[in-house]
Amino acid sequence: KDHLSHRLVSLGLSPRGAVLFMYLFSLCALIGAIVLKNARPIDAALLLVQFLFIFLIIIRLMSLRDREQAD
Repeated sequence: KDHLSHRLVSLGLSPRGAVLFMYLFSLCALIGAIVLKNARPIDAALLLVQFLFIFLIIIRLMSLRDREQAD
């Protein structure tokens, strides 16, 4: 039970909410890919920073959950 969906549920999302979150993230990645097709370099850099920021937030939330379970 170390998949992303299980980790999101352990963070407090419902199973349906976890799946919807993953769908939303995938939709954002799809839109980002479409935008990148005709993007200027600065637009591409900003989009990359946005995705890295979202990824870091998810990693941080998962590490906080792991600490709480260890205590």
